Amino acid sequence: MPTLPKNAETFERIVRNGNLNTSYSTEDFVNPTSYDPHDAKQKAYVVLNGGYVLAIVFSEYYAYCEQDALDEAADSGKLDGLQITPEELKDYETGTYTDVGNEYSPDGKGWPEYDGRVVNLGNASEPFDGESLDVWILPAAWFAEDPFLMCPDRIQTYLEDQQDRAKRKYDATDVQSDDWLPAYGALKDLEDALTLFRLSQAR
Repeated sequence: MPTLPKNAETFERIVRNGNLNTSYSTEDFVNPTSYDPHDAKQKAYVVLNGGYVLAIVFSEYYAYCEQDALDEAADSGKLDGLQITPEELKDYETGTYTDVGNEYSPDGKGWPEYDGRVVNLGNASEPFDGESLDVWILPAAWFAEDPFLMCPDRIQTYLEDQQDRAKRKYDATDVQSDDWLPAYGALKDLEDALTLFRLSQAR
């Protein structure tokens, strides 16, 4: 695991979705090593229960979907508090049955059907209470500034991107305008920061 920046523990971790926002912690990351700073299309699936973040899962391939994220969150143990025990499952029965009379069904009554709160997740397809579950699908890049994800490769990519933006702004600024000096200063600061970072990694 890379050495974390000093502010990794004090960084204010807030995730926003439109007008909604809530906090998260580094422990909510299910697969932080799957975060790809070079993939602008990568998604972050933020799994919440009643507005509280339970898991943050980064997409790992092109066809990755919400179900994949929920399965991965369940398999990682992040949803354990929502798992339904066999005894509790009876409270979710609707009173109707499937495969009634099938010789393999219990007591010939058939398999009980459950209400919409029950969702089967994970490799074992175990039942969870999904009544208050919600998933925000956000650009993974929204977590780019979290120090926990800022391994050396990520830091260099971030500085290079910021330098490119500052360069474009500087190039588009008229030398005679009041904005030229701040634009030049911002570009120079980023160039210096990138140089220092590269020197530190070369040691």
